[in-house]
Amino acid sequence: LTALIVVRLRDRINDLTSCLNGMLAGLVSITASCSLIEPYAAVVISMIGSLAYVFTAQLILLIGIDDPLEAFPVHGAGGLVGIFCVGLFSVEKYQAVAGFNVESWGAFYGGGGALLGANCVLALAAIGFVVAVLAPFFVLLKVLGLLRISADNEMLGADMEGHGGFAYPEDVVQAEEADETIYVVPPNMKAQNLSSTGVREANGKAAIAQSSVPHGEV
Repeated sequence: LTALIVVRLRDRINDLTSCLNGMLAGLVSITASCSLIEPYAAVVISMIGSLAYVFTAQLILLIGIDDPLEAFPVHGAGGLVGIFCVGLFSVEKYQAVAGFNVESWGAFYGGGGALLGANCVLALAAIGFVVAVLAPFFVLLKVLGLLRISADNEMLGADMEGHGGFAYPEDVVQAEEADETIYVVPPNMKAQNLSSTGVREANGKAAIAQSSVPHGEV
């Protein structure tokens, strides 16, 4: 509901994908602290995680990071929210029941900031490990020219290039016009850098025109 409301206010649409991913982000956010918090805190943390998803998804689009499944906004941002919220909402008695050595608990319950600080260190350590291990791998792929597919195939989708069809046909509106098939760009995609495929207007929406007609005659 949090993601649905925010996207509705921002984009004036009811976006099912944002609603479902917002729900997933809320579930991810509550995972770390599920046995250590009060029920009301679970609702609050889930709402924070959903908000983090919405704004992180918008941020990666603005800076041009390719994440069509919104994996990082859901699992990355949601997971970070969950780690931090343990240090804020964890209840002392629930930590004891769970078998933890209770030296510090949630800062909102008078437990000090030691647990929150430790979890911040944990988050930084995890980020540092992933960057150190995977950065050389992605640099190598870039040097070899294997990091990205062509611009045309980015817009059509790797499923079409590699497997000859769309993985999510409900996202594609097909309209037969003469010898052309018009693939309407989904709302979450921008029609840009499409000069090699041809761009036209179909029912007021930006669309990619794919046909046997030579470029320049579409």
